[in-house]
Amino acid sequence: MGKRIVICISRESGSGGRLVGERMAAKLGIHCYAKNLIHRTAVEYGLDEDVIAGADEMPASFSTIGFPMGIRNPYKADYETMYYTLNDKMFILQSKTIKAIASEGSCIFIGRAADEILKDDPDMISIFIHARREDRIRRDC
Repeated sequence: MGKRIVICISRESGSGGRLVGERMAAKLGIHCYAKNLIHRTAVEYGLDEDVIAGADEMPASFSTIGFPMGIRNPYKADYETMYYTLNDKMFILQSKTIKAIASEGSCIFIGRAADEILKDDPDMISIFIHARREDRIRRDC
């Protein structure tokens, strides 16, 4: 594959978007990243995968909000600040990992808000996969 291409696939739950991305990656001979992005982020930042995965799947709550509780600084991009929730910190770290992977060459990202993170990348293609409700229900079972 000559030109660098970054494909970001967003999808409805049960639509088969992950399968589409994996098949596309195999056909193109490039890497596909979904939940395996958690592992890479954990390795790069010396974190426990369970902490990242837990924050990834957990809505913000009082237990995940830094102190002082509820105060957040939208102008500070440093993920180590106490004014961000655990979810925010993990998102920032995964965003950095996504940008690093995309800079290395062609790849496919499934979910992870990669299309938003890489919106300024001129080689990024954003795809949304959806399916009929009946098909999504059947696929999720």
